[in-house]
Amino acid sequence: MRRLSVMTKQRLDRRINDIETLRRETAAWAEQRNKAQIGVDWQFTNEKARVKLKYLYPQIKLK
Repeated sequence: MRRLSVMTKQRLDRRINDIETLRRETAAWAEQRNKAQIGVDWQFTNEKARVKLKYLYPQIKLK
């Protein structure tokens, strides 16, 4: 999702009137980022993940 936000800010900062222009713009953006080997700086710690994603993990109740 972060990638979509970056693309919107970097390439799609104006109205695009047709799907072909959108496809060309997004393809060019992706190719440029891939060539530059731009990575992602994850800001998600284990502690934050446990809080945010706790619904994915079963609750174990000890008697």
